[in-house]
Amino acid sequence: MSLRPSAAATVALALGVLAVLGCDDKPGATPTTASASTTAGAPTASTSASSAPRATMPNLEVDEKGPSVGIDRVDLAKPNGPKLLHDLVKDLPAGKLPSIVLVARNAKTPDVAALVRELGLAGAATVTLKTDGRDDLPKELVVVPEQRIDKPDKCSIVATVIEDGATAVWAFEGGTAKRHRKGLAGPDLSHTHETLVKAIPQCSSKTAFFSANAKYAWEFAFNIGGSILKADEKKQIERLVLVGEEPVAGRPVKLRSD
Repeated sequence: MSLRPSAAATVALALGVLAVLGCDDKPGATPTTASASTTAGAPTASTSASSAPRATMPNLEVDEKGPSVGIDRVDLAKPNGPKLLHDLVKDLPAGKLPSIVLVARNAKTPDVAALVRELGLAGAATVTLKTDGRDDLPKELVVVPEQRIDKPDKCSIVATVIEDGATAVWAFEGGTAKRHRKGLAGPDLSHTHETLVKAIPQCSSKTAFFSANAKYAWEFAFNIGGSILKADEKKQIERLVLVGEEPVAGRPVKLRSD
């Protein structure tokens, strides 16, 4: 049977549409130039996640092995240690959220100072250092990163534990240091306290500096910082600074600006 001309045209048109649809549905069809460029330029999930700033602060700790940022531990004695710590801290929301660090008594003072410095670079105005120390001293110190201190008063109090275990108290600009020999159980904090009680009111500075020789555990520096706060009877000191570069008794203190 033959089809009429109009019917034949209708069938031909239908077959043409089916052919086009079938071609578009074939698996593995090559995308057009526009779609290919869009796909290539789209960021992957991993790329977006790695570049996004963190919304929360991880657990921050320092023990005898070094600083820990979340699950990542850093050995600052290794050549890549300082850079690794910088990379771990630089994107933290330290300028928006509190920076609280749990520090073991046997941690190394330079390790604590390094973490405080990096948190300051990340935006922290203050860093809270918590240590389970002596009952007669504060359990935490709120310190200001040293790079945030600009031109402190020359008479500002500095206190530290020097290499032989004695304590020393002097002025930021340098001068004669008042020393107290090491006692049987460690630094002589009693006589150091008496010196600080007299020295702090003699200068109107609201900033004080502290540290300890690197051979001693962090608790030595922590106790010196706590001794300053305890001796500040009129609550004059508003900024307590952990010095990164170990100060030398009687000499001007050097602060890092980076």
